[in-house]
Amino acid sequence: MRGRALRVAVCQTAAALGRAEENAARLAERIRALGAADPPPDLALFPELALTGYVAGPRAHRALGGAGEALARVAQAAAAAGVAVVVGNAEEDASLPGVVYDSLYLIDPTGRERARYRKRFLWQEEQLAYARGHESAVAAVAGVRIGLGVCWDLAFPEWSRPLALGGAELLAVGAAWDRADIGLFELFARARAAENACYLAVANRVGRDGHVAFGGRSQVVGPDGRVLARAGAREEACLTVELDLERVAEERAEHNPYLRDLDAALGRRPGAGEGWGL
Repeated sequence: MRGRALRVAVCQTAAALGRAEENAARLAERIRALGAADPPPDLALFPELALTGYVAGPRAHRALGGAGEALARVAQAAAAAGVAVVVGNAEEDASLPGVVYDSLYLIDPTGRERARYRKRFLWQEEQLAYARGHESAVAAVAGVRIGLGVCWDLAFPEWSRPLALGGAELLAVGAAWDRADIGLFELFARARAAENACYLAVANRVGRDGHVAFGGRSQVVGPDGRVLARAGAREEACLTVELDLERVAEERAEHNPYLRDLDAALGRRPGAGEGWGL
């Protein structure tokens, strides 16, 4: 592969609801295995609420026990393996006890938190359990700018466009999308990648939490909207794909000039940090 590249492992996993320590141990073991691979990935991506398990309604706060310690264990595993990790976890606001966010963390290969994203677009009963985030999150891994998103965010161009305008070359999404609507999940993933001419990687849950059955189909989508790799619907899996970042600049400049044409239509010029490869 020529030029700049990023090797991404998309890990489709199940989780035991409310058993954060157990979930963290399983994720840490998977991170260790990825670190021992030849070559190892630069980044491992895990699903939404992968550490606490997923529950949407008023019972969600019961799953918080041990969430902070679980995240610390994953960070230690990332540092030991030398692999950056994106993982979903429930987060209680340190200054506002009882206020909980559905958060996605980007941990760098030294185990340090580089970015934290609080889910903005909350699905149905999630609004009874979680506070809404308000800020986008973009951070760099191996020189590649990565924008973070969680599950239902995928349905909204308003989530992804600010990330692309901020220079994101990869959209990394942790999801817990249910089996019944998995067709929309796949449609939205391809649309968000194509309309922003960037890569999109999404790790979705499998298994069940209570009455919710998750649909898997985790995938990596190229900047032209074509699926590069896709997992099955029911089993745990890990997809490893090497991304050619030169393709993002090429797509934005030559083949999918959506951002350039959007700016022209709105009479704007790209500002600082809006690296479109033009």
